[in-house]
This record gives sequence, C-alpha cells and structure tokens, in this order.
Amino acid sequence: NWHRVTRKQWRPGFKLTNTFLPVKAAAFLTENDIEGKILNELRHGGYLGFTWQQPVFIDGRLEVMKQEFFKKYQRARQAKSPWGLIHSWRMNIALFDVQEYPNWFIAFMNSNEWRLCHLDEANAVFLREEVRPEIPELVLQDTYNEMLTTYCSMKDRNTGLTKILSNLDNSSLSFVGKFLFGADESSLPLYKMGINMQLAGESRLAESLFACGLAKANGRHADSWYQLANLAVARGKSDLAEKYLEAAILLDPHHHRALLDRDRLRLYRESSLQ
Repeated sequence: NWHRVTRKQWRPGFKLTNTFLPVKAAAFLTENDIEGKILNELRHGGYLGFTWQQPVFIDGRLEVMKQEFFKKYQRARQAKSPWGLIHSWRMNIALFDVQEYPNWFIAFMNSNEWRLCHLDEANAVFLREEVRPEIPELVLQDTYNEMLTTYCSMKDRNTGLTKILSNLDNSSLSFVGKFLFGADESSLPLYKMGINMQLAGESRLAESLFACGLAKANGRHADSWYQLANLAVARGKSDLAEKYLEAAILLDPHHHRALLDRDRLRLYRESSLQ
C-alpha cells in the first residue's frame, strides 16, 4: 500500500482532514480577516484559494505557473529558509505544514520580523510584525497545554510509558491491519504537535505529547515510539531508546528507520564492550 510504504499520515476518505488540508489554518485566516501576500505550499493552494478567497502563491495548476516558477518553488522547498521567495514576492503571511517544511519553521521561529500566530497539529501560520499587530504571538507552552486539554484526559497524561510497554506483546501484531496506514486517528494530532515541539527545541514537551498520544492509542502508534527513541538517544539513554525502537518494530515490522537505528545502537553497544 502506497500510503503505508511512504509512511503518509493521511487516509483516503469522504471528508476534509486537517492532516492533509489546512482546514484550521485557513479558518484562522478567514475568521481574523487577514489579507496579504501569502507563502503557501503547492498542495494547500487550491483549498486556500477556495476557502480564504485571496490570491495564493502556488496551487496545483502547474500549466499556469510555468516551469521556471516551479523550479524556484522546488529550490525553496529544499533550502534552509524561504527568504529568497519571501523577498522576491514581498510576502507578509506564511502558512505551511511544519512536518513537511521543518527548515522553514525553524527559520521563521528564529526571525525577529515574523511571529507565530497559529499552530495546530499540522500547520503553522506566521505573520510579519506589521500585519495585524493586535493578533498576539503564540507561546508554545500555552499551545501545548491547550492541545493536551483538547485531546487527552488526565488518565492519559498519568499513564506511564513503562506500563504501556508492558502491555505490548506479539498479539499487538494483529492490530497492524487495523491501522494499515501507520497512524491511529486518536494519537495523530498529539503526534503532529510533538513533531512541532521537537522542531522548536522543546524536547520535554514533545516527549509528553508523544507519551500522551500513545496512552490514548493504547500504545499502538509505531512512529510515536520511534520519535521517543530519538529523544532518548539525545538524552544519552540508549538502552531506553532500544526498547522504544523494539516497540515500533513490533507494531510495524517494516519500519525501516526503526530497524536501522536499532541495529546502529546494537553495533555501538557491542563495539564499546570490546
């Protein structure tokens, strides 16, 4: 299945999903009557043009955009920041998927000319300082608390990862078919926000979000285990990281990143013992 092999976080269905389309971010722009030149990604352009009712930077009509324009967009996607596009087109709004464009998110967060005004489980909206200055800048800690309140009960927050791990065994493999595309819907918003917090350097907040997502999904979300393993490695907890990687592999035996990182940890441990 293409969605599973490429580890996409959306599923085919019959309704709009904020995981793939900027439903909440577009509503933020519309409800606050924000106008200006926007930096957006290609797959968001059509939806933004329909809901926001303002001209967008790019959409799926590539025959209109022409090849040279598309090349500039592609170069910006791979760059450390989008400042080339921003300055060329004098943009004062930016809306994009944080997980798809982590370099952009970091660049905007480190800029004194832009402020983060909206952040949900998928997308961020940044405004230039002179655009609607009455709209406050988001504080990540406040956003984190709001996400936990929205998606997690106190029981979820108090569930320890050790307890979740102890409940995972080979019988969990029977659930892989149920979550065929690699993401349990109940854990996905918390997972996406955890990724956002990681990119913002808030590793402890990210760890809490991944853990709460796992508690909500009864431990059955391989990518959350994988991200917890990355955080554990960063703290020097390689033994704990290996346990988290094993949980990810148990749920998804074809999780190539978890398989590779687990083998690397084992090789490192063996070489250090010699």
